[in-house]
Amino acid sequence: MQYYNLQRLVFDHLSKKHQEDNSFTFSVRRKFSPGKENNYFIGTEKTGYFGFTFWLFPCYYPGAAIDATLFVFDRIKDDSFRLFFQFFTSRNPKDEPNEATLALEPEIYKRAIEAGLNVYRNSAEKKMAHTNIYKKDAIPFEEMEAILDEFISEIRSIMEPSIQVVKRKYPNWNDGTITKQAFDKNVKNLLSKINQPVSEVGNLPVVNEDTQEAPTKPNNINYWWLNCNPSMWKIEDFEVGQEQTYTTHNSKGNKRNVYKNFTQVQPGDLLIGYESTPTKRIKAILEITQGAHMDDDEGEVVDFKIVSFVPNQADWLQLKELPELANSQIMRNNQGSLFELTPEEYLAIYTLTQKSPGAKADTYTLEEADKELFIDKTTIQQIQASLKRKKNIILQGAPGVGKTFFAKRLAYLQMGKKDNSRVEMIQFHQSYGYEDFIRGFRPNEEGKFTLTNGVFYDFCRRASNDAGHDYFFIIDEINRGNLSKIFGELLMLIEQDKRGKNFAIPLTYRKEGEEKFFVPENVYIIGTLNTADRSLALVDYALRRRFTFWDIEPRYEDKFTNHLQQHAITDDLATAIAQNLTTLNCKIKEDKDLGVGFMVGHSYFCNIPKDKFEATSWYKEIVDQEIIPLLKEYWYDNHAKVQEARTLLSLI
Repeated sequence: MQYYNLQRLVFDHLSKKHQEDNSFTFSVRRKFSPGKENNYFIGTEKTGYFGFTFWLFPCYYPGAAIDATLFVFDRIKDDSFRLFFQFFTSRNPKDEPNEATLALEPEIYKRAIEAGLNVYRNSAEKKMAHTNIYKKDAIPFEEMEAILDEFISEIRSIMEPSIQVVKRKYPNWNDGTITKQAFDKNVKNLLSKINQPVSEVGNLPVVNEDTQEAPTKPNNINYWWLNCNPSMWKIEDFEVGQEQTYTTHNSKGNKRNVYKNFTQVQPGDLLIGYESTPTKRIKAILEITQGAHMDDDEGEVVDFKIVSFVPNQADWLQLKELPELANSQIMRNNQGSLFELTPEEYLAIYTLTQKSPGAKADTYTLEEADKELFIDKTTIQQIQASLKRKKNIILQGAPGVGKTFFAKRLAYLQMGKKDNSRVEMIQFHQSYGYEDFIRGFRPNEEGKFTLTNGVFYDFCRRASNDAGHDYFFIIDEINRGNLSKIFGELLMLIEQDKRGKNFAIPLTYRKEGEEKFFVPENVYIIGTLNTADRSLALVDYALRRRFTFWDIEPRYEDKFTNHLQQHAITDDLATAIAQNLTTLNCKIKEDKDLGVGFMVGHSYFCNIPKDKFEATSWYKEIVDQEIIPLLKEYWYDNHAKVQEARTLLSLI
C-alpha cells in the first residue's frame, strides 16, 4: 500500500504549502470512477505511477487523457521512489493552443541543459515530443519533502521564463495557471470523493456534503442506444447505481462513429445498454450522469450509471421483430457505439425487456409435484423445507431414481411456477475447474487471454440484480469434480449464514476497482450424486457440512404402477414390472458388496413411447439393453448372479 501512502504524503505536503501561500495551487484528481477512490492524483496503482502539475496545458488530440506537463512519481517501493518532470505532446498540433504547447518544448529543453539537469529528449522523427527531466532515483520517503521542494524550484525556474516566451508569440494563449477558484473547487470535489475521513486530509477545511449542489435533470429527456463490447467490460460486472465511463475516442485517438451523439448527451438521458458480440443481448437501462468532459486518465468521456438490469435480456432476433424499429438507426447501420432513439423506439424496446421470461410460465403446486414424482408428499415437503432452510442440498441415490428430474421440480415448487429463466443446470466432470465455475483467463477471438467470468459468477450476478425472486443452480453429478478446486474461496460464501454483501470477499482473479464478490441470499444450490459410481470419491467433509443430503430410493409402488397404467400398460404387466424390480432391489440391498446405493431406479420405465407399441417387447428391451449391462458391472466377477437376476426379471 506504499503507493497510496506516498500519494497521501505528497498531498499533505503540497496542501501545507497552499495554506502558507494560497497562490500555490496544484492539480488533483478530478474524476473518480470505480477503483480510483483512493487516489489524490492522476495515475493508478496498476500503472505504477502518479503525478501532479502546476500548469494545465492541452497535450494532444481532443481525447487525450493527460496534461502536457507532469511531476511524476514512479518506481514506488516499500521505502523509496523515483521523481522526474515530464513534457509530452503531439508534434502535429491540431489547433493554436496545441501549437503553443508544442512551442514550449525547445524552451524547456534549452533551459534544462543550461541548468545542468539530467535531461532525456526523444528523436524529432517521433510523432510525440517527449522530454523528461530526472531528479533522482530511489529517493527515501523521509527525504521526499526536501527533495520535492528543491525540484519544484528548479522546474519553476525553467517553466516560468519559457511560458513568457511562448506567451509573447501567442498572446491569446492560456498559460495553464490553475486559479485559486478552480483549485478550491477541485479540492472540494476530491475531499468529497476520496475513500477516507476527509477531516484527516492535510489542513484543508472539512467538506459538508449536504451543502453540495445536486445535479438537476433536464426537462427534456433524450433516448439512446449504447453498444458495449463484452471483451472490454461486461455490464453485469457492475452494480445498480454504479457509474461507468465511455470514451468518445478509440484507442488510436480517432473519434468514434457518430461522434456528434457523444457531444449531445445530457444528464438524465436514458440509454438501452446492449452487449455486442458474442452476447448480442440487451442487459440494462442506463442513465447519463455527465455529458462529454475530460477525464484525468481516459481522456474525453461521457459518464453513465446503471439504473436497472432488465428481466428479459432480449436478443437481436427479438429486436428485429419489433415494427417500431424497422427504420431506426440501429437497424439501418449498427456500426458504431452510440445511437439516438425516438421515444417510440425506446418505449418499444423497454416494454420488450420488462416482460419477464417466466411471466407466462405454468404454475406449479405441491399437488402437481405429488403427481409427477414417485416420492410421497410428506417427503417432498420435508426436502423443500430443508432447501429453504439450508439453501444447499444434495439428492443422492442409485442411477435412474430421477434425481435430476426431482431437482428441477424442487426449484419449480419453490418458485410456484415452471420458470426456467431462473434455473441454471450444469454437470461437473473431472476436468472442470475454478476457471469454468467462477472466473479465469480464457482466449478471446483475437487469441489473447482475457479474464472471463464463469457460469456461477454470472448466475450470482443475475440473481443479485433480481433480489425479489429465488434462483436455483443445479449441479448434476456433483461428485465428479474436484470440489475444493472448483469452489475455491466460495466454500465459505455458499453457507446459508454467509450470504449477502456483509460477507463479500475479493476473488482470486479480480479486476481493478471491482466490488468484492458475494453469493446472494436468493441463490439455492441443488446437487445430484450418483451413489453407484465406484470410480468417484465421495464429497469431502468441508463441502458435506455445507449441504443437507437426502437419499432418493427407487419407488416401485402405487404411483409407479399408476403411471404405467396411464400410458397403455396393462394392470398385470405394470404389477409384474413393479414386483420384479422390487425383488431385484431387495437382493441388491442385501448384497454386502452393493447395498441401497446400487438399486435399480424407476426412471428406466418412465419414458414410455407415445406411439402405438408392444408393451411386453418394450419391457424386455429395457431389461436386456439397459438393466442387465448395469448388473454385469455390479457383479462383474459373478456371472451366476447376473443370470439369476435375468431370470428374476423375466415375465414367465
